[in-house]
Amino acid sequence: MKTFISITAGVLMLISTASGAEELTGREIVDTQKKRHELPFQTETVQMVLTDKKGRTRERTMQSWAYRQESGLYKVMTKFLDPADVRDVGVLNWEQGDDADDDQWLYMPSAQKVKRIVSGAKKGKFMGTELSYEDLRSENLTVHDYNRIDDATVDGHECYVVEIVPSTAKEKKESGYGKRIAYIRKDIFFIIKTEYFDKKDKHIKTLIIESLENVKGDVWRATRSAITDLSKERTTTLIVQSRDLDTSLTEDMFTKRALQIGQ
Repeated sequence: MKTFISITAGVLMLISTASGAEELTGREIVDTQKKRHELPFQTETVQMVLTDKKGRTRERTMQSWAYRQESGLYKVMTKFLDPADVRDVGVLNWEQGDDADDDQWLYMPSAQKVKRIVSGAKKGKFMGTELSYEDLRSENLTVHDYNRIDDATVDGHECYVVEIVPSTAKEKKESGYGKRIAYIRKDIFFIIKTEYFDKKDKHIKTLIIESLENVKGDVWRATRSAITDLSKERTTTLIVQSRDLDTSLTEDMFTKRALQIGQ
């Protein structure tokens, strides 16, 4: 899941018959899922709840903006609004496409500087959450293999199940995951569960979409999701407080300068 995150948008790929859908490959399923839920702009305000193994919680609020360029590639910015210890911390991601790594930068107000996140650091945790910097990047279809495995039912919904495995030497080295398994609802082509495995094939964390809504046409969005680190028994829950899909954004809002000074 390039969770968070989030944050994509809208060209519908039509599947003409049920029998045709059953013959879809893993790559076709993921490609359809990715394209079906794209929109040109998105602004979200999200409450983040961090829960440790003893049930203690910390809350944060963040805002994110997503902009689709003419190339179809996305620029996404995420900034914390509160509490004070994380206020104005932000991440900027520029999707590059093909087999190139996304460009990604982190702004820490305490340092008063924007720092580039190098590819080798994408395994690192994002601000003490169960999300890694890798999870904040877009899904790069060219550096993974997508293997369809047996279908499954999740919370009463029939799902395609796709095993996602790094396919290039670079991705195998730099990714924190040996594989991911995505459960994609057949009726709306939306990922509702992702399991993450390390390079020893140990199941290390799980993302569950706990609720979602139809926001426009055939486009759906998560309204509440939770990602759990299974060994540390910690969970990061993301609850969407507001979402704007209609207000236009501009490319100059997604620069390193904008990351530092705010929108």
